[in-house]
Amino acid sequence: MTYTLLINSADSNSGTISNTRFFFNSRFFFDWDIFEDIKYKVYVEFVSSALTTSFVKIPSLFIELGQSASFSANRTLIVAQTTQFVGQLYKVETKTSPYLISNSNGQCIYLLHRPNVKDFNIKILNDDGSPFTSETAFSYTIKLTFEEDY
Repeated sequence: MTYTLLINSADSNSGTISNTRFFFNSRFFFDWDIFEDIKYKVYVEFVSSALTTSFVKIPSLFIELGQSASFSANRTLIVAQTTQFVGQLYKVETKTSPYLISNSNGQCIYLLHRPNVKDFNIKILNDDGSPFTSETAFSYTIKLTFEEDY
């Protein structure tokens, strides 16, 4: 069984505004009950709109997937936080403006069951834990692909 969920930052139902420019800590609603309650491999893809900022810190993506007791990354069991690290974001330079993407190279995260937090949080933080900011507002889209893990 495979499920795909597309998340658009414009659909956030609340969030924390950083420098009045960007929601780095956004909340979204989704009823996960339509997914089977089984183990999953989750593939994460991220792309942002154009940025007009320069930055040297590496932004990371965190998504609250409701794995309260344990969370597995690359089949290594680790203690879970409420919002789990799902990958780093990379800047792609273009002739006009840079943008951010994820680069999973086919890597996935492993969940012990379907997500269980219906009002979930997505954060973009710098490598030092501070909120990622941009000089202008930008949007992003996240594609989560859930595949049954046998």
